[in-house]
Amino acid sequence: GTSRRKGKHHYLNLLEFDDFDELPESDIYYLCAGANGAKRCEGSQDGFRLNVDVPIGLANYVGKWGGFLVWISSMSIEWCDGAYQRQKLAAETVLRTMSHVGTVRAGRVTRDNLDDLCKTMMDVGENWVSGVTRWGTDDISYQK
Repeated sequence: GTSRRKGKHHYLNLLEFDDFDELPESDIYYLCAGANGAKRCEGSQDGFRLNVDVPIGLANYVGKWGGFLVWISSMSIEWCDGAYQRQKLAAETVLRTMSHVGTVRAGRVTRDNLDDLCKTMMDVGENWVSGVTRWGTDDISYQK
């Protein structure tokens, strides 16, 4: 499914979506949607809902029937200097306690490494690897 483009995929507007029972059934869900960008998340209730409430809500839904959720976090939480990082950290703190959730804490994503990130996410999902899997590198804050 997708939350960005209407078309042949299952379309979701996660800001207007409050009933996960409407989702098609699956053994594994991959949640890559969220609000990104430090400036966009500062003082944004929508950013908080997308980055914290939606992943936790989906994880609770998936856990009820025995599925697995793969969620993408950000390595930038390791310096935690803005709302985006705090939001991702808040969600990750809850999600990492759930054995049916695998978090991929990703470094910088570029066109050249996107396929590798997708492979890592699929490996986490197919093998039901719970906890945090670090991917890539990200040793400077995005603002610098």
